[in-house]
Amino acid sequence: MKNLTIWIGAVAIFSMFVALGCGQGGGQAAGGSHSCPPSGSGAPWTQSSGSGDVVASINGVNIYLSDYKERMEKQSPYIRARYGSLDKKKEFLDNIIRFELLAQEAIKKGYDKDPEVIQSAKQVMTQKLMRTEFEDTAKRDDIPEAELQKYYDEHKDEYQKPAMRRASHILLKVAEGAPAADWAKVEKKARQILREAQEKKTNPNGFRTLAQQYSDDDATKGRGGDLGYFSSSEEGGPMDKALSSAVFALDNVNDIGGPIKTPLGYHIVRLTGKRDAINRTFEQVRGQIQHRIYKDTRTQNYEQFLENLRKNAAITVNENVLNGYEVPGSKGEGEGAPSAPPASADPNAPPPAAPTPDPQNAPPEEGRP
Repeated sequence: MKNLTIWIGAVAIFSMFVALGCGQGGGQAAGGSHSCPPSGSGAPWTQSSGSGDVVASINGVNIYLSDYKERMEKQSPYIRARYGSLDKKKEFLDNIIRFELLAQEAIKKGYDKDPEVIQSAKQVMTQKLMRTEFEDTAKRDDIPEAELQKYYDEHKDEYQKPAMRRASHILLKVAEGAPAADWAKVEKKARQILREAQEKKTNPNGFRTLAQQYSDDDATKGRGGDLGYFSSSEEGGPMDKALSSAVFALDNVNDIGGPIKTPLGYHIVRLTGKRDAINRTFEQVRGQIQHRIYKDTRTQNYEQFLENLRKNAAITVNENVLNGYEVPGSKGEGEGAPSAPPASADPNAPPPAAPTPDPQNAPPEEGRP
């Protein structure tokens, strides 16, 4: 039913265009290439825009060889291979004739004036407008090389990133200014916990449980000691140098190390994730940059185009009528409704970029990066 509505809409669009051309007092349709039926004849406004030899005629509407060739050549080579003989060519033509008969009957019965068909016609016209304004006129290859290079230079942090590690830790704090004996006592306890962690290394929840039991770091113990991803201190990472070096010295995910002494006390660490350094050259990401600039430019042009249309249009909004409509299943303001409305379902607007998941905020799985 949806496809039927769409093609009836397309027929309705063509009907509108031809009717406008015929309505201007001439004997030709818009474009001047086809005769208009006489007023009151009841003939359908579905005349083809083709030219040249006529291969069929249905109630005065011609199907030209150019129409036939266009439809045939839109088929895949595999499909076209079936239509070498005259009988097969006539079979394909009969499909076109059936379509035309149905189109004429639909218009005869007034479907071209049906609100649903008119809405579909508007959508087809809008999509055609969008293609002409924003796709056919803007090309990826038209973006200057200097603009691509400039984007790369200004966004190098996206293409050049240091190696990163993800770790969980158990912190045993030592009070600031504590004597050496206190440090020794805490170190001894840390070594005991390290042995326990090593013994439970194969337990998926072993380290997480120990962190929740022993760690003095209230900010991380609730999530099993997870520190997230971080770069090394040499690359400007946020961790203490000794802690950073110890984590980066671990070779494999799930390796455990320590105790590591820092100004806060002693740490036992478990490696939970690894990311290699990224160093993508301009040539490696040129196509990606080209696509991004093209998409951004189209979005900007689209918004500017709409803004210009708004400025030149007479638009009035009756908020009282709008506010009086109760949307089924919705909640009113202050009843749990979102503070801002969701994006409108505009089929012609450039789609928004998909959100990028942040793996740093997701809790690690024990035994996995």
